[in-house]
Amino acid sequence: DMDQDEAYRLLRKKADLTSGLSLRIDSLSFSYSGEKKIIDSLNLYLEKGDAVILEGDNGCGKTTLLRLIAGLEKPDSGTIEYDGSLQRPSMGYIRQFTRAQDFPFSVREVVALTLPKDTEDRQGEIELALRRCGVYHLVDRAFFSLSGGEMAKVNLARCLASKARLLLFDEPVASLDKASRIAFASIMASLSVTEMPTMIIVNHDRLLTQALPWPVRRMEGGRIA
Repeated sequence: DMDQDEAYRLLRKKADLTSGLSLRIDSLSFSYSGEKKIIDSLNLYLEKGDAVILEGDNGCGKTTLLRLIAGLEKPDSGTIEYDGSLQRPSMGYIRQFTRAQDFPFSVREVVALTLPKDTEDRQGEIELALRRCGVYHLVDRAFFSLSGGEMAKVNLARCLASKARLLLFDEPVASLDKASRIAFASIMASLSVTEMPTMIIVNHDRLLTQALPWPVRRMEGGRIA
């Protein structure tokens, strides 16, 4: 039987009320410096507002795929279309940080960086996004002074404030405690039935997979099964 949230999702899709975009990847291949192909003739299609969890062994190309979608790497061959266009849109991309100094700004400034230029109530949008992620109390803290879990939540707020139609997440709960992982999953589930951006989450965390009623796709041999 279909639950209430899924019924609401389908109604919004039918009425074209999703804020997401379609993503079509055809015959995508990529290798680093001529080595063995990490991505090998990969195909993927997501409709507007689709959300998917991508799993697979370490080194199978999941992070590389996100980097290709985000334009941080250039494919050897194949195409990525966003709503039928090769023009890459602005998107939210949350990845694991290895150096806290990546953002020498306050939390407020980090979120403000991604606000659309025509945003009227900038401070209101910043507060709304941070409160939704449970980190408004950190608004004036230096971003590089935060814990890994706090950084992940602020980065999620940054994506929400950007109103991006495509959100990419690379192991977003890896540094979070159990309560924070549950809270993160709750925000993701809410997003998938309200704003409905198109979302891809690379994930190894069983709790997150169990908490999100999204399809799971597995990556093997440079392709998505």
